[in-house]
Amino acid sequence: MWTHTPPLFRLVTDGQPPLRQCLHPEACSKDLTLPTYYASFHDLRKEYVRAYTLRAVTPRAQPPPPPPDHPTSLHDMLNYLGITPYAGENFYAAEVKDMAAIIQRIITDGFRLELPETIDLVLETGIW
Repeated sequence: MWTHTPPLFRLVTDGQPPLRQCLHPEACSKDLTLPTYYASFHDLRKEYVRAYTLRAVTPRAQPPPPPPDHPTSLHDMLNYLGITPYAGENFYAAEVKDMAAIIQRIITDGFRLELPETIDLVLETGIW
């Protein structure tokens, strides 16, 4: 997939739309070429489900209660993990800090973000 050394960071989004439905179509409409690292990402909701619903982490002596199968928000994930939401005034900064807290917890619980999703940058035309 990579034609050069991959970056030392990973993109993590809250769901797929930020990249698949917003960034890539907007870049395309403005004839902008995005760096290749924008073609792969981790969907935090899917990683959360893999880590906790599918029990991908090492079992503990007393297993936690089952999480919601498909979290509808960051708040669902924070509640399940017992993490207090960030209380800053800036909504976007709070959302990023909450996502970082969830990612740190997933990693602390023994799960790794290993298989990023990919975005096809060249799409074939549909049948009309």
